[in-house]
Amino acid sequence: MLLTLLGLIPGLLTTVNSYLAKRVDAQVEMYKAKTGADEATARNVIAAANVENANNTDKLRVIASNPWLTFLFVFMAIPVALYEWKAMIIDKIVCVWIFSDTCNTDALHGDLSTWANIIIGGVFGFGTAQTIAKHWFSRGDK
Repeated sequence: MLLTLLGLIPGLLTTVNSYLAKRVDAQVEMYKAKTGADEATARNVIAAANVENANNTDKLRVIASNPWLTFLFVFMAIPVALYEWKAMIIDKIVCVWIFSDTCNTDALHGDLSTWANIIIGGVFGFGTAQTIAKHWFSRGDK
């Protein structure tokens, strides 16, 4: 669907396809230089890696396709995002422009701090931990 919408902008889809083709070509060349493999083998390995990456992004569609999971994800993250926005943007930038001094937002304490850490960890930490674990456990394959 995104590519369909991008196709409405003249020349953009051609540019995106050209970029993706050059990216794959560069990945193939790097793989060939690293392993000494032939062109067909390198293309097959890169294609398999791209399919695996696409499968990893398909996991996000589970959340996006379920309205309740989307609701939980968005409405648990919005308060944390608003607090961070106020603490960083308003206090450190806007107040300096208006009052020539920084404002002060109280730090989160107690249960609010715990919940904020859990939410931020859930939003950002799961994908990072999964990537690190994948690299850690696949290091013996090389």
